[in-house]
Amino acid sequence: MHILIIGGEEIGFALAKALASHHELSVVDAQGRVSDRFGLLDVAFLTGSGTSPAVLEQAGVDQTDLLIACTGLVFFLFYILTFAMSATAVILLGADLATGVSATMATLGNVGPGIGMVGPMPDFGHLSPLSKLVLTATMWIGRLEVLTVLALLRLEVWRSAHWRVDPPRSPVGPA
Repeated sequence: MHILIIGGEEIGFALAKALASHHELSVVDAQGRVSDRFGLLDVAFLTGSGTSPAVLEQAGVDQTDLLIACTGLVFFLFYILTFAMSATAVILLGADLATGVSATMATLGNVGPGIGMVGPMPDFGHLSPLSKLVLTATMWIGRLEVLTVLALLRLEVWRSAHWRVDPPRSPVGPA
């Protein structure tokens, strides 16, 4: 089985050490300095971004049976940034502190009702339309998973996409 691990820090290294003897492994990490620790293991190490289509293609993602992303810091920072920006926007658009924070937590985490004016009984209807738009985007980020959204926001993903356009079909039947 070919396994691709994105992230070569502590968790990625521990996984590689555990899996290297039984599987074909590739490791991708943006920090070239971590490549030394993988020298003793039978793994292919590639320095580059795990969200870059070119790097993933070079790492053999098309032949990969299992992909493991161990990039917790990026996930955590983007999650906190999304939370802080969304909560601030909702509060600036007229919600009180408890409502703005809990509405953002409820939508980003997709956990249901919040506290205050978005609690179990009231709903999001009283919020301004812009607040609802911010919370909709926050829910979208939470539903798609933060790393997926980060990958979609990279220009390299869109530049390397191969869009297939089918030619128009001719009508079938007698002329």
